[in-house]
Amino acid sequence: MENTENIIISGRFIRDDDIEVVVDMETGRMWQDDEEVSRIKKRWILQENVGGGNKPLDLFNTSGDTATSYCENLSLGGYGDWRLPEIDELISTTSITHSYYERNIDYFK
Repeated sequence: MENTENIIISGRFIRDDDIEVVVDMETGRMWQDDEEVSRIKKRWILQENVGGGNKPLDLFNTSGDTATSYCENLSLGGYGDWRLPEIDELISTTSITHSYYERNIDYFK
C-alpha cells in the first residue's frame, strides 16, 4: 500500500488515507471513512425485530441487516472489531467531523 499523507482535521483528529479511517488521537477511537460510508445506510432496528401483536416488544433486538450487524461484520484498515459508538462517543465527535466535512466536501466526491 502506498504511503499517503494523513490529513489533519483538527489538533486531535486525523484522516489516515492508507486505511481510510478518521482517528481521534486523544481517545484512540476511529471510524470508517471510505467510499462505502457515504452510500451504506443501515437501520438501528428492523420493524420485524420490534415485536408487537403476539410478540413481546423488543427495542434492543438489532439482529438482521442493521447498523449493528454491519459493524460487527466489517473488516477495514486491518481491523475486524468495529462497533457502533456509544451516544457520548458519538456526540464528542459530531461538531468537529461535521465542520470538517462541510469545509472539505470536494475531497469526498
